[in-house]
Amino acid sequence: MNLFVTGASGFLGAHTIIQWLSQQPNGKVAGLVRAPTEAAARDKLRGVLKQALHDQNLDLEWAQLEPRITVLYGDIAEYGWHEQAAFKKWFAASGRVRVFHNAANQSLRDEDRRLVWRHNVEGTRVLLSVLLEQPGIESFNYISTAYVTGTREGHILEDATERPPDFYNGHEESKWQAEQIVKQVCSAQRLPYRIFRPSILVGHSVTHRAFAMTGFYAFIDKLLRTKQRHKLAGAVQNTPQKLMAPSFKRAATLNLVPVDLAALEILDLMEQGMMSAYRCFHITNERPFSVADLCFALESLLDMQFSYSAPQQAQQPSLVELGLRYYLPYLMDFHRFDRRNVHLFGAARYQERYLFDLTRLRELVSAFLKQRAQAGIPRQDNPAAQPVISEAVSAILKRSSHGDATAHQWSVHDREML
Repeated sequence: MNLFVTGASGFLGAHTIIQWLSQQPNGKVAGLVRAPTEAAARDKLRGVLKQALHDQNLDLEWAQLEPRITVLYGDIAEYGWHEQAAFKKWFAASGRVRVFHNAANQSLRDEDRRLVWRHNVEGTRVLLSVLLEQPGIESFNYISTAYVTGTREGHILEDATERPPDFYNGHEESKWQAEQIVKQVCSAQRLPYRIFRPSILVGHSVTHRAFAMTGFYAFIDKLLRTKQRHKLAGAVQNTPQKLMAPSFKRAATLNLVPVDLAALEILDLMEQGMMSAYRCFHITNERPFSVADLCFALESLLDMQFSYSAPQQAQQPSLVELGLRYYLPYLMDFHRFDRRNVHLFGAARYQERYLFDLTRLRELVSAFLKQRAQAGIPRQDNPAAQPVISEAVSAILKRSSHGDATAHQWSVHDREML
């Protein structure tokens, strides 16, 4: 059994390839990388795979793995990449192949909506049309997102089929639409499929390292950059200042899952063959953090103090105005992602022996801050110079189909009781 991977140079893609190669000593991988040339794709993929191998701290040498990897290049949304001689040769020699479709445009920005749709929806359609002509496809495994739930809150079932009332951004909507295409096309062609829905991926569960500075890490980086801008802009000196947070709901949660645990669960479920086919799986943390817990953990690490005030009390520039508005929906809703299917096939065992608590969260963030500093982006630690960042949350509340300006305000007492 061999593995064909799109988005091979992505965070989850790279970690999954390394895990799969370590589990399948005779298996081979073809990785499709978005790059202009074969040489650029090879350099890009080699770099991220070596980093993923380092981050996982596996007892493997890169020289052992590299001969088993074929690099392909191109834009998944455009026909033509499958005409490469390397693509035809690999499929002709591969026998049975599992497809791991991980490629995606993850932008949350409104101005990127058309590009996101082209890559995530039309790219999935193109990929399926190409692969259905290839011999030996055993299954099609699509990497979606847990946040196809859009504005829906509460208990989210893996097998729910109805469209959410609304979506917060084009990325969520494109992933939901791509899921429908996968289900319809694969069912019509009798091609077994699985849909995996990871939540927000963070670093390795043990080493805490992460080479991808997106998602949760991008949010932290934005906070630190904003802090530095306010310092350079001459925030009021010698005055204790706070980071004003939105009016979070009491039950708001943030679901973070270590990338290695996500990869292990996915590979485990893929190995179950037809038994696990034609299902959706939430690759999520069964113990999500409350947003209040999250902010409490970040305060000392980022030298910022969060204060929970009503929108009408906020008088400084808002997080929306400071470029953080795309992250706010993920800090304002409550989700309980059902994992009945994951448990049914025994793949939840990886999380059962791993406690993702505030201590480990601090270790993950500390590892990111260290890596950020080593990359030449200073933390600018100065407890006396904390920034003024306020949140007039009305803008984001208008985008949500739930919540209002009277949402619960976390008091000092509330947070001391956590």
